[in-house]
Amino acid sequence: DLKKDIVQYPMPENQFVKEVTDKTGIVLHGTASNEIGKNVFDYWNSNKERVATCVVVGASGIIYQGYSSKLWAGHIGLAHGLSKWKLPYQDYSKTTIGIEIANWGFLTKKGDKFYSWTGAEVPASEVIEYPNLFKQNRFYERYTKEQIDAVEKLLRYWNKIYGKKGFIQYQMVIPKAKGKEGMTKILETIAKSGNGSFLAVLK
Repeated sequence: DLKKDIVQYPMPENQFVKEVTDKTGIVLHGTASNEIGKNVFDYWNSNKERVATCVVVGASGIIYQGYSSKLWAGHIGLAHGLSKWKLPYQDYSKTTIGIEIANWGFLTKKGDKFYSWTGAEVPASEVIEYPNLFKQNRFYERYTKEQIDAVEKLLRYWNKIYGKKGFIQYQMVIPKAKGKEGMTKILETIAKSGNGSFLAVLK
């Protein structure tokens, strides 16, 4: 039940745009802050810029929601450098849903300890290492299992609401004598289409 994981933390109406827009994608952000999700909203509310995402996922997996996912605020700004992909120059904040995940991001190692950009110490058990570097950094704070599970719930939920074709359920019955042959053909067809569902029941 997704609702039990969401804490409503309404933002002032001048902090986002009360305009319903079609959504074509979801963007994941890292906050570069501590693990407390509501602190991110408190920071956004402290300035005049309408920069925010509708939800922030804390380390505990609690989802804080500041406004409806149908509305929008600036979270990726004007996208530059997209011409090489033949994509138009535009503000994608209007047409995408942003999820902020509370996490320190890259870390600096000093001796056998790890520190965030603010100087906050992060336990070694919460650090992941990228030997080949990621964005020129070797150490990052791990996302928690609770955060990953919460983000998955959001993605599945929004896929049902905003997916191009919505949520469609197909039901069929195959004669027992042709069961194995029929199911094999169905699964091969689904795999070939590349449109497999995240939920399927075979019985």
